[in-house]
Amino acid sequence: MIVAAVLMPNWLFGSWAADLRLPVALPFVLIASARLDIQRGRVVGLLAALALVFLGVRVYALTLTWRYVDSRFAEFRALRKGRSDCGLINAEQLEQYS
Repeated sequence: MIVAAVLMPNWLFGSWAADLRLPVALPFVLIASARLDIQRGRVVGLLAALALVFLGVRVYALTLTWRYVDSRFAEFRALRKGRSDCGLINAEQLEQYS
């Protein structure tokens, strides 16, 4: 599959970006084909803790992204509330200039 991913053309049977989607799917195929035979409960607990750590990191990264996006849209929320100190012209100011 790795060789197929390297040799995959960008357009394949009318599907664009087939060469980009195959490498993304490859780890999922490898994980699905692995047989995990765990005999000890301690290993299960360790894997569960690791999964929770990864989940926590993902939630933290998503929170940072949402804070950034929220700060970028605060200007538009101020417009909706009728404030005009945000650098854009609201409807009342537009009527004043026309």
